[in-house]
Amino acid sequence: MSFKKKTIIGLILFVLFSTVVLSGCLNSPAVDESKTPDNSKGEGVISVATYYIEDFNEEKAANKEVMGILTRTIRNFDIIAVQGIDDPNGKAMTALIDEINKGKDESGQPYNYQFNLSAPVGPANDKEQYSFIYNRNAVYPASIPRLCAEPTGDVFRWEPYMLTFKPYEGTGSVLFINIHLDENNTQSEIDELNTVIERAEIVYAGQLNMTILGNLNADEPYYNNQTTPSPLKSDDYVWATTDKCKSTIDGKAYDKIIVTEEIGHFLVGSKGVFNITKEYNLTLEQAEAVSSHYPVYAEYWRYAPKT
Repeated sequence: MSFKKKTIIGLILFVLFSTVVLSGCLNSPAVDESKTPDNSKGEGVISVATYYIEDFNEEKAANKEVMGILTRTIRNFDIIAVQGIDDPNGKAMTALIDEINKGKDESGQPYNYQFNLSAPVGPANDKEQYSFIYNRNAVYPASIPRLCAEPTGDVFRWEPYMLTFKPYEGTGSVLFINIHLDENNTQSEIDELNTVIERAEIVYAGQLNMTILGNLNADEPYYNNQTTPSPLKSDDYVWATTDKCKSTIDGKAYDKIIVTEEIGHFLVGSKGVFNITKEYNLTLEQAEAVSSHYPVYAEYWRYAPKT
């Protein structure tokens, strides 16, 4: 079941997305229609996902079955933050994008996905890369991609990768902060993300619309969301996905999407885990060949809801 409908109005999209198979993740209550955009204008939504594709390299890109699953999956989203890449020369990512762009979407428009790939980050014996994959028919980059200069010293094992996107049809822009947190230092790194946000407001000249997304390892045994205090638990942030969103094959809620309060009202309400095992009727072995994680997604209105 494909659930991208670029040409269908936002309200219909919301209904369709609510039927997607989730992995133990409940959708938010229905959106208050009095505060939704004027859907008679076809304003629609932007779908955003985070996907930890561990050890994505040339060897994995040579696996036709894996690439087929990734291709079908990524086409469901407009912006995808990817972690866990090992592709210094960019050949694996280029091969993936080439596969994604074969053919046309349901509206008859040729696929037009592009990507940005970070430099390798992390210690010498454990480097990885980030990428943003995006649907160029729906959104475009509105800033230079950059790795985060850590505000308070070397806190992160893998420094965040940041890029701003704007929709062709819609208002405003959002800075996306792509991150994989160290399972052995999860609490400190989660807390440091608040400092990253504060610094980004200065570096990006007052940008307040931000989204943190990635493999935060934000679940047991590394982190307890219910009992661990954090600056990210303040009213300044909205956790678009919660611990009900089990994003790994073994039922952990490691992957998260967190938005700043300024754009919390842009969230449609449709969110969850895109469970490729159930979606494509895969065996456990087939799913694990892709990743031990599933994509986690949330949807944003293109235009601000009514106040």
